[in-house]
Amino acid sequence: MENGRPVVESTQFKAMLKEILEKLNFPPPRYECERNGPYHLPNFVVIIRFEDKQGGHEICGPHAYTKKDAENDASMRVIKHLGQYYDIVMKDINEEKLVELKYEFKDLKEAYEELWKSLIETSKELKELKERMMNLDPKEELDSVSSKGVRVCPKSCACHVYQNV
Repeated sequence: MENGRPVVESTQFKAMLKEILEKLNFPPPRYECERNGPYHLPNFVVIIRFEDKQGGHEICGPHAYTKKDAENDASMRVIKHLGQYYDIVMKDINEEKLVELKYEFKDLKEAYEELWKSLIETSKELKELKERMMNLDPKEELDSVSSKGVRVCPKSCACHVYQNV
């Protein structure tokens, strides 16, 4: 309560609606849920019935994929409706959270882009290395190593490499 007025500060609108109606001395709301759509992709619609000084009201919420979301969304509509007639303080902290999330998303996007650039560069380097390895002739490489003062196995394999002293 702020100056005797109900305060709304959360996204749990169903609980808030019950609390607001209690603070305004109105009976609790009644929920009616309808389920539509196929079993694997249900669609819920909630109708909320409540009473206030103007009489009984019925407000239908938007379609949602879960019963909980449908009840929450319909409760939000009822709170907005009540806000037109009663002095309810609506503190929209969600806007601040959205701004925070926007900046976090921007930071994550930049980090992702840097990582992607790094992966592309690494991929190019690996591709070049693979091409160089595919073009290598083992005999030539051993001769190259031998000419730099390093002895290799007499069988011309790379199993033993000796430094000339």
